[in-house]
Amino acid sequence: LLVYRLNRSAVRFYDARAAAGKLIESCRVLAGEVVRFGHHDPGAVEEMCRWIVSFPVATRNFLRQNPAEVAELEGILKEKEIERLKMAPVQTLYCCDRMRQAALRVTRSNTKDPAPLVANMFQSMEEH
Repeated sequence: LLVYRLNRSAVRFYDARAAAGKLIESCRVLAGEVVRFGHHDPGAVEEMCRWIVSFPVATRNFLRQNPAEVAELEGILKEKEIERLKMAPVQTLYCCDRMRQAALRVTRSNTKDPAPLVANMFQSMEEH
């Protein structure tokens, strides 16, 4: 019985590591998409990337049920943004909302490309 429990805990540990790795990979791919499609608005791209970096930290805090651990985001997020993130009832949803708003800003500020192409770009970002 003890061996079975140890084996199950090891499987859960490796599954959790795989899920965390997939989260980081998805964040990297999304950041790449934003940089590629948002080259016309560097400010919006920078805002989106800051929230993409914050998302894994917020996810970790949600899973650990410790919303106060955001010190590693100093220098990435502004002080007011860190305070708002700490106050959010669910930090992951707050980060997602901020990323959604930044993605809208990236796509709406694009005056160089035709509207169907911009819609396709936004749809591509939503897939990640």
